[in-house]
Amino acid sequence: MSDQFQTWLDVEGNLYMQGGTLIAIPNHATDPTEVYTLSEVGALNIADTPAPFRIVPQLGGQAFVGGSGRNVITAGTVSGTNAPVGYFRQLSELEWADQYGSVITFDPSDGSAVMEDSTDTIATMPAGAATTAPYGTFTATTYGEDTYNGGSGFTLASSYEGRTEWPSLTIEVDGGTAQTGVYSSTGWGAWWSDDDNDWTVTVATDGSAEISDNTDVVATRATGADGIGDGVYISTAYGETTYNSGDPFAMIATFVSVSAPIAGFLYVTVNLTTGNPSSLSGPSFASAMPANSGTAKHVPVAYSDGSTVYQIQRGPIFWK
Repeated sequence: MSDQFQTWLDVEGNLYMQGGTLIAIPNHATDPTEVYTLSEVGALNIADTPAPFRIVPQLGGQAFVGGSGRNVITAGTVSGTNAPVGYFRQLSELEWADQYGSVITFDPSDGSAVMEDSTDTIATMPAGAATTAPYGTFTATTYGEDTYNGGSGFTLASSYEGRTEWPSLTIEVDGGTAQTGVYSSTGWGAWWSDDDNDWTVTVATDGSAEISDNTDVVATRATGADGIGDGVYISTAYGETTYNSGDPFAMIATFVSVSAPIAGFLYVTVNLTTGNPSSLSGPSFASAMPANSGTAKHVPVAYSDGSTVYQIQRGPIFWK
């Protein structure tokens, strides 16, 4: 039970939380002890999830709760299962996906966005609604209404965490004289060498990537994970001729350190009915803890000061 509500941080600066239990202890002998679990809410099942080594450890049933600054969050009341409400993790420069596989695609040319599942369009955001990311109001299509809300119309308000930089890469080579060392982020899917800015790492929209010396491509990596620049790059003919006397070589890119999350609180919510627990919901991440009310009490699980994550709650929550 000690792993309940345990929080992990991935290399992108996103937080993940293990499920947990709230134990409501009775006030007198006639009331039974009640247990409320948060084991499947937000279970990690995101399209193109990070490789296991990016979350340590990678455990089943974790909930994705954002925090990197690059995610989109939708909010609204939708009655159906697998509804596209909650966190959308950034997959590429213009795409975000939720835990059920629904994808938001943003068009920066006019500020519009569409939300789709594997079958059809769920909702749309009109042109002019946003400038840098899909934040605004999504309105359900007929398909979205029928599939996720019993035929009734709905809207979803979306917000953007608002950060685009990535952690630095460090590059090593197994032969030759290609540029090694630290490469700092210059934007989405892009890095350049701290020692020589002519050397760059660029990730394409399909996840493939290349290292260039500003004259030609030195090494390439096959399709990788959602805009992330780490991995093994194999030399091109140009790279071999120019930097290793015609022999093949590899350039190995790894992240220097875990990216710090944005400042804020990770918390779960105890829902109350006539003052007593009725369910446990969340997790959620916000820059500040929301105010408690007569129907909801919020329990902080972890806190980020923008550089370090501090675990606050670990183990079951006892309510008396």
